[in-house]
Amino acid sequence: MRKRTVAGGANLLLSLVLLGGVLALVNYLASRHSVRRDWTAAETFTLSEQTKRVLSHLDRDVEILSFFRTGDPAAERMKDLVQMYDDLSRRVSFELVDPDRQPGRASRYRDIEYGMTVVDAGSRTERVDEAAETRLTNAIIQATRDERKTIAFLTGHGERDLEAAGEEGYSNLRARLENEGYAVETLNLGAASAVPAGVRVVVLAGAEKELLPNETATLATWLAAGGALLLLADPPPKASHAELVTPYGLTIENDLVIDVSGVGRLFGADEFLPMGLEVRPHPLVEGFKLTTVFPEARTVRAAATLPSGVEATEIIFTAEASWAETHPERRPYEPDPDDRQGPLCLVAAASRPLPGTSSHAAAAGDSAAQNRTTRVVVAGDSDFCADGFSNFGGNLDLAMNAVSWLAEEEDLIAIRPREREDRRVSLTEGQAAAIRGGLLLFLPLSVIGLGIGVWWRRR
Repeated sequence: MRKRTVAGGANLLLSLVLLGGVLALVNYLASRHSVRRDWTAAETFTLSEQTKRVLSHLDRDVEILSFFRTGDPAAERMKDLVQMYDDLSRRVSFELVDPDRQPGRASRYRDIEYGMTVVDAGSRTERVDEAAETRLTNAIIQATRDERKTIAFLTGHGERDLEAAGEEGYSNLRARLENEGYAVETLNLGAASAVPAGVRVVVLAGAEKELLPNETATLATWLAAGGALLLLADPPPKASHAELVTPYGLTIENDLVIDVSGVGRLFGADEFLPMGLEVRPHPLVEGFKLTTVFPEARTVRAAATLPSGVEATEIIFTAEASWAETHPERRPYEPDPDDRQGPLCLVAAASRPLPGTSSHAAAAGDSAAQNRTTRVVVAGDSDFCADGFSNFGGNLDLAMNAVSWLAEEEDLIAIRPREREDRRVSLTEGQAAAIRGGLLLFLPLSVIGLGIGVWWRRR
């Protein structure tokens, strides 16, 4: 009997030891490998592809410090957000600091206020004032950048206005560029003999008039030395500036895209608003699966025979039920035998590496000398990233991806974080009264009626 008791105790002890070991192993694995499942309709607790890409490419440690009073509910929201970053990258660390209890930690940074979060990458710091993925990711991008690249928008020929906030303005694009750490400025080549040193990408968006010959020559020289150009050309009679991209195997056609597929009508659009339904492989659209729209667009093409060293790719295409109207001045629009049938290319990209140290590089400026590959992106429309259409589908993401590829920052090519949706339900007074009556009257009376019915049956 005693032996059985000892054996039973030994078995129990061994079982407890094994159970403790299993629990310790599970706890260790859980701490090293976080697994989350987001079942919310808006994927509220899932980080965007861009955030994941940025975290996977971190080359230095990033410390995130949030300064909140103890017990502040906003602190928990920030903690939940940063925890997702911490789970994805070992280079991210987080600390919640109460400035009243830990004044030494707060004194490291100037003008710290309650509710502020500091992203510290060592040499640079950025500040965030709310628990929003867009702001936190942009702060990490800016804090870990060694240089602030300049994007210059050409002016003087009727181009898009960076300051305007109307449907045709580019204020949303400018804000997104600045949020991701780019310096944005305007450039008038009529008053400059060369593209300024430090400019990484030049944008020519929706120009109504052609460049002057000296302006075209200046920009062409800069491109040949390793510059990068984003050319957004609207349909005729607006200027195309096709001569800038011809050396890189791209052609801008003088036509107007007519889309009769009916897909646009699902969104209240007509046949003059073709949709980008097909996306062909290119680093610019890696992981890009969003629909885009191009109000009043012309087509672009890659040459069948490319110049030496040039790689050109047609990227975004319309529906098959579309055609390129070569006589947009004629009405009504009907497909002619000489009109090309869809799918039609709306966005194309080309690149050409420099053969070596070029004599043009010094003349073009330091930025071109550092960028050893000429890159060009052409779209047959400038409206798609204007304020009136930038929030549709992937329009603004496509424009940002184009700039990132041109600036040789492929790690930023992804789907950008979305602002959290306001999913509150708005009720009229009648709806609120009906719900209130149901909760205060119908449910209690139903329970009472059910009780009376059971009592009556048992009598």
